[in-house]
Amino acid sequence: MKKALIVTIITLFSSLIHAQNKYSGLWHKVNQFDQKGLPKSALKEVENIYNLAKAEKNAPQIIKSILFKSKYTLILEEDAQLKVIASIKNEITDAKTPEKNILESVLATVYWQYFKQNRWKFYNRTTTKTKQDSIDFRTWDLQTLFSEISKYHKSALQNGLVLQQKKLKSFDAILYTQENSKKYRPTVYDFIAHNALEFYKTGESNLPQPKNKFEILDSNFLGDTDVFLSANFEADDMDSQKLQALKVGARRRLAREVEIPYNGVCERGGGFVFGGLGWRA
Repeated sequence: MKKALIVTIITLFSSLIHAQNKYSGLWHKVNQFDQKGLPKSALKEVENIYNLAKAEKNAPQIIKSILFKSKYTLILEEDAQLKVIASIKNEITDAKTPEKNILESVLATVYWQYFKQNRWKFYNRTTTKTKQDSIDFRTWDLQTLFSEISKYHKSALQNGLVLQQKKLKSFDAILYTQENSKKYRPTVYDFIAHNALEFYKTGESNLPQPKNKFEILDSNFLGDTDVFLSANFEADDMDSQKLQALKVGARRRLAREVEIPYNGVCERGGGFVFGGLGWRA
């Protein structure tokens, strides 16, 4: 369980080489301790980086150090998943846009990846009206978990105008990219919206279905940009993943001067690598 999370924390957001300026030497020390199997020493260096980044208000380095702190916490402490989640939530409370929005997107993905690794447990649970445990997400039912994921994706997309003005390139220190990826996702808003779409377009079939569930019956949803944006985005089933995917896609089209090719709600082309935080029970 820990090994999967530790590995994917690094492959998701971390760039162990080409870090910029003075942070390069600091991360080199972390890497050296890591290779020598000295997690306590590595964690101490990461905490130094975190404090420096906080003092300098360096958002990419703050986020990177948060994720590395999570890695070493999982190595050094038993049953540390809840502590990692609590730490990310605390950072969200204190953070400002765009750091806050990225961390909310990260948290939504943490929950989503935990579900994908443990979906059979959620399928065997009865839906409850309220959370039985507001802290331990591992005990939640499927509807509760998905509602929490959706809540953080929606929150991450707030302050869209600010996010659209922030180029994703400024966060290269914490991202792995593919060739031409920024052609399709050049801003922080594009990154966060793409991540939300990856969740919403899955359309989990085991969620409880309302009587008047949303269906894509309006042909305008499959039209070109002008036609698509004229479609009716209101429905009785406002929590529908399909509907949320369409709404995110519509907002993203409005935000972009260059049209992004879509097939329904599925983006083609490009390739920003946003892997997952793999939790295993």
